[in-house]
Amino acid sequence: EKLIFFFDVEKCKCCPLEGICHKIGTKSKTYTLTIKSNLHQEQLDFENSDAFREKSRMRYRIEQKNSELKNRYGLKKSMSNGLFGMTIQSASTVFIANMRKIIREIEKKGA
Repeated sequence: EKLIFFFDVEKCKCCPLEGICHKIGTKSKTYTLTIKSNLHQEQLDFENSDAFREKSRMRYRIEQKNSELKNRYGLKKSMSNGLFGMTIQSASTVFIANMRKIIREIEKKGA
């Protein structure tokens, strides 16, 4: 929730900070105050915790795999209509990506 306050700039003319908090020549000045709920505060506390930092270190691996599936294996665009078709396409794309990874590992061990 945001609270917006409007001030008359004439009242600010006697302030030593005139011109710093508003541009000279404007007719009004606004001040916005954001009120965060308990849920927002809990999320901010979680983001400052060690558990969040640990999870965010692992995130690049997931994003890297998503990017590979999207760009290299064609998951960027759906080849069929509907949710079922997209589910089948996603499952087959992940299957193909995993099979190629398994084949590369077998070739490494064989060489």
